[in-house]
Amino acid sequence: MIHGLGTDIVRLSRIVGIVERRGIDSFAKKILSTEELPHFQATPHTKALRVRFLAVRWAVKEAAYKALYPTLKPTWGDLTFYPLHALHTGSKPQLVLRTEDAGEFGELHSSVSHDGDYVLASVIATKKPS
Repeated sequence: MIHGLGTDIVRLSRIVGIVERRGIDSFAKKILSTEELPHFQATPHTKALRVRFLAVRWAVKEAAYKALYPTLKPTWGDLTFYPLHALHTGSKPQLVLRTEDAGEFGELHSSVSHDGDYVLASVIATKKPS
């Protein structure tokens, strides 16, 4: 059963601005889960690749928040996004919710697309069968 749908779009230049004000590592530690942070640190240190990495997570987590709200209000660290190359399983990207309050929720189905200066994410939150 579907609980909610969330969508978010982010302009890369917005993330660049945040990174320039706060510092890229500080911003990464704020929005990435403990599972995502090592993948970010292993990302080649070109600014464009690192900004895109952060923009994707920003968009998908904002979309997830919208899909789960108002029943659940996850923090940045409660959500972990595993794209295809991180899973090494040949399956679709996976968004995982880890919080004690997640009991009634099932899978989070996510889709992310980026083109030029934009990243778009959609998330469908499902409830576990009763």
